[in-house]
Parts: sequence; C-alpha cells; structure tokens
Amino acid sequence: MNIPRHDFACAVVDGLLYVVRGKDSCREHILSAEVYNPETNQWSLMDCPDRHVLGDFAFSFKSKLYAVSNGSRFIDVYDPKTKTWEELDSGKSLLVYSYTVIRNKVYFLDYNMSGLGVFDLEENSWSSVFVPHESRSDSWFRLREWNNKVILIAGFQGYNALTGDLDKEDASKWTVTQIRPSGDDATILLINF
Repeated sequence: MNIPRHDFACAVVDGLLYVVRGKDSCREHILSAEVYNPETNQWSLMDCPDRHVLGDFAFSFKSKLYAVSNGSRFIDVYDPKTKTWEELDSGKSLLVYSYTVIRNKVYFLDYNMSGLGVFDLEENSWSSVFVPHESRSDSWFRLREWNNKVILIAGFQGYNALTGDLDKEDASKWTVTQIRPSGDDATILLINF
C-alpha cells in the first residue's frame, strides 16, 4: 500500500482489491482509497468521499464497489468503468458489525436494530428478518454465506451455527447445523479451491 492503514474496508471488484479509508498508526482517519492490481503488483491511490466514520465495510455487486460507513446513512458506490463515486442514501444510520452478500441482497447485523437487516441492491429497498436470540449479546454473532444461504455463527462455545435460505417464502425459518465454534470470537473466511 502507498499509505499504511488499518481498520479499513476492503472488497474485490473484477479481480482488483480496493481498500477504502481506515486509520493510520496514530488512529487518525485516512480519507482516501487505494486499488491493488495483482497482475502488475501495483497499488494506486484514488479519491473517495470524505467521511469521518466509526468504521467501514465494503462489498462488490455487479462490478461496482459499495463502501458502507458506520455511523452514517450513506453508502458510497464506486464504478471502476467511469471512475466515479455516487452516494446512496440508506435512509437510516447504520452501525453494522457483521454482513454478507448473497445474490442481490446484503444481509447485516446492526447494533441499532433487532433481527437481520436486508438491503435489496436491485430494488433499493430495506427489510428485516427474524433472528433467534440467545441470552448473550447479538454482537457475538457473525454472518457469512454458505451454500448460497446465510449462516449465522455464534462467536462463543457451545452453540451450533444456524442457516437460513432467506429468499424462500418462510424467510424467518432457521435450521440448526452441525457447525459449532471451538472457541470464542469467531472469524470466518471462505476459501474457494
């Protein structure tokens, strides 16, 4: 990277890695983005919308980069073809701690709402889905995609993960899996071979 940073948002769009904002070693906000091209092994600086936020997350959808700013109601959308940013107003302040993208929807857990938030990228609409609550704080849970379904993993021992096919008619139905964390603070990474 050209600018050392941590706590940044990142996503891969059409084979390029984008990192957005973040903080420097003094925990000051970095208000830029960078793109890494693995074919040339080069990082390039790029502008991004100026937002002082609590944290960001990013994802790719239809060859565009979506950077979501926690503590803000805006989603910044970057189009690599035109090299332009546009702003999408979510209509609500977001404070997301876990998310996943499946098909055309972003599923997320937000400190400000109960249940699972759902943002339909094609319809630009919001909804929510029931999530079974445990006795612990929701912030212990993590979301990811597994077999084209949402998987909800508890970040502490003793609880099996749940899956839900949330595009089905009964979207609030969750199924218990045999996946059970072996320790606390679940981190999830999907590797395609």
